[in-house]
Amino acid sequence: ARDEEVSIFHQLEAAGQPWAIYGDGLTFEEEIFPKLKSEKGNRFRTIAEYVQAANAGALPAFAWVTSAGNHNEHPPNSVQAGEAFVAEMIEAT
Repeated sequence: ARDEEVSIFHQLEAAGQPWAIYGDGLTFEEEIFPKLKSEKGNRFRTIAEYVQAANAGALPAFAWVTSAGNHNEHPPNSVQAGEAFVAEMIEAT
């Protein structure tokens, strides 16, 4: 079993640092840290919320942007699709 209390997200929370995970669809973080999602669901936000916060200069100190589905770079997915997603996020802000 994973010790969820040592995740970077729990460490940020313990240090009083603002953080959020931005992604659409079921993210990897939700899958591996289901307790985190149930405890801190308000910290899981959409890509549209990321773009809005970034453009407003209102991102938290730690903003984790993740892709779901075909845009991640984990095998067997396309690295090019993942890089295109990253470029899209940079260009959107």
